[in-house]
Amino acid sequence: MTNDIVNNDIRNCSDAGIHLSVTSNNRMYENFIDNCKYGVIADSTSNTNVSNNTFHNVDIACIQLNDCTSPLVQHNTLYNNDGIGVYLNTDHGTIKYNIFEETQRGISIIGTSNTITNNDFLSCSGAGIYCFSVSQLNLIFNNTFDDNGKSAEEHGDNYWYDETEMKGNYWSDYNWIDRNLDGIGDQDYSTN
Repeated sequence: MTNDIVNNDIRNCSDAGIHLSVTSNNRMYENFIDNCKYGVIADSTSNTNVSNNTFHNVDIACIQLNDCTSPLVQHNTLYNNDGIGVYLNTDHGTIKYNIFEETQRGISIIGTSNTITNNDFLSCSGAGIYCFSVSQLNLIFNNTFDDNGKSAEEHGDNYWYDETEMKGNYWSDYNWIDRNLDGIGDQDYSTN
């Protein structure tokens, strides 16, 4: 059985636009969430899919995942938010093909072994991605970091280059050159 939350216009919430707790097989897609304290909160859920939603003017976190199993967050647009785009306090999730624009922080990572790929972090006033000291073994690659207050902050132990795909990330504030013209800068990018 699948729980679908689809095609809703959710506005002016004093707390979360959508709050899920201890449930499985959830799909949230094509929703517009505006002017809420939180957009989506998922606590102890499994197989939660948050796709093709728009989050605007959210105060604290657009998507907050706490102790979830295998969440998927993809193809969302998160723009003009005062808080965090995705608060990732979970393990083994996938965050891909999202646009984070003019948020305070794109993603805050506390969890382990998540994959974060093919996202755009544009004009975030804080960091595009912030990794807390407890975060580890997260694979972060093939993302675009453009015109952020700080592209990324790494305080944990995570991977910013995929050895299999041989891809890192695009950093608009990268100041080194590519002398051998292989498409990869000659010096590692410093995330701090």
